Amino acid sequence: MASATKEIAVEMLPYFHLFIDGTIKRLPPPLNSSPSDDPDAAVCSKDVLIDPDTDVSLHIFAPHQRASPQKLSLVVYIHGGAFCMGASSSPAFHNFISKLVEKGNLIAVSADYGLVPENPLPILFDDTWNAFQWIAAHADGDGTNPWLNEYADFWHVFIKERARGPP
Repeated sequence: MASATKEIAVEMLPYFHLFIDGTIKRLPPPLNSSPSDDPDAAVCSKDVLIDPDTDVSLHIFAPHQRASPQKLSLVVYIHGGAFCMGASSSPAFHNFISKLVEKGNLIAVSADYGLVPENPLPILFDDTWNAFQWIAAHADGDGTNPWLNEYADFWHVFIKERARGPP
């Protein structure tokens, strides 16, 4: 009778187990916060797939009620996670960015990238560069996303990355 236990090839605690058969078990399993268009919330958010070939996506956050008709500063946030865990929809990152958008009265874009070991490096850099190019395509107001076209002030862009620890 064969054992149901799979043999671990690489144990990268506390992030994942990579099994000999190539499958991966993330530790703990990823949690995700859903985008929100709740009219009672201070911040609304949405997901945007920017490259179907690579599955690169962004999570865009904007204040639900804007204080004035002027454009808002733009924060581009690259989540942490040691290249192997997390996503812009992870609760810690999602909640941090939502609070930043609410208190700062700004618009934010959080970029996702392919995680290792499923995606070998330099995928993080390639995916992030793809996200920056997509965001920059909105600087003249003619991009594919109306939130960035209408709300983002491309003269006031800030980049925030989180390399370690909670946001």
